[in-house]
Amino acid sequence: MFNIFGQEKPLQMLLHSYRSSDVPHSILFTGARGVGKFTTAMWFTSLLLCEEPVESASPCGRCPACRKVAGGNHPDVRIISPDAKTLNIKIDQVRALQKEACYRSNEGSWKVFIVDEAHRLVDAAANSFLKILEEPPSRMVTILVTDNLHAVLPTIVSRCQIIRFTPISDERLVDILMNKGIPEDRSAIIAHIARGSVGRAIGLAERENLWEGRKRTLALLASLGTSSPQAVLGRMERFPPGKEEAELAIEITLCWLRDLLMLKEQVKGGHLINNDCEKELSMQESALTYWQIVNSIDYAQEATDQLAHQITPALVLQRLFIQMNRVQSLNSQ
Repeated sequence: MFNIFGQEKPLQMLLHSYRSSDVPHSILFTGARGVGKFTTAMWFTSLLLCEEPVESASPCGRCPACRKVAGGNHPDVRIISPDAKTLNIKIDQVRALQKEACYRSNEGSWKVFIVDEAHRLVDAAANSFLKILEEPPSRMVTILVTDNLHAVLPTIVSRCQIIRFTPISDERLVDILMNKGIPEDRSAIIAHIARGSVGRAIGLAERENLWEGRKRTLALLASLGTSSPQAVLGRMERFPPGKEEAELAIEITLCWLRDLLMLKEQVKGGHLINNDCEKELSMQESALTYWQIVNSIDYAQEATDQLAHQITPALVLQRLFIQMNRVQSLNSQ
């Protein structure tokens, strides 16, 4: 019913609170996007409301309560997430929760509120939300989910039990992907790009244009340092303009630069992510200095931050590859 991978510690903490009848009124799940935070919130909600839990360790998945939670129509569960237009959680949404908190549960012994992307609470909404946390009704649990803990109001954080979710190892991700029928070499590449996120890895594996996008990005990366700015921009005309495509191009770029740095430092026992491009990597590595590679990594990480701040994806990529081409063209060896 719920596929949660590599998060044994968070699950153990939640199970302990459930079995000891010491469930916190307010819980905050924090960790990278796609590591299973929201899925775990739904699993714990189902466990609290399940009519026939399996040995007090998991929801049965069959009873009416479990089916309603899975279907999103349980009367004692409320989920709020950012508005599709503003990408924020507005005060009206929180006021609706406050009103709902005043009522007793309809069917189960618990009421559960889940706030997805809690860092998107606008200031007024966050301050209003504090009232729910300061005086929580009995038998009510609020679960906040975030991948940006530092952006959550400190007074909210201080009133929650924090449960941290960690990235999953590449080896574990490869096993998960191979079990889904993805060849080992492709699974290894996807695992590196996903950076410990199961959700991201599975999403990448299901993308029809993944390998076309990778081929396009690697061809551009292999040409940097020997191309004119006009030639770089010309190659980029073939890149899709969306944010998701830009994120993928930057992740592929960071994997490429990681391989260059590993070759430059002659890391023993290291494995190339892009082992199908070993010849191109070796040629570029021999033409670059250590600092040219490191500066390129800095530019790629800066581009990631720019995308997070809603800067136009096409402009972010253009700036990144022009900067990388310029620094790699410098005759500093």
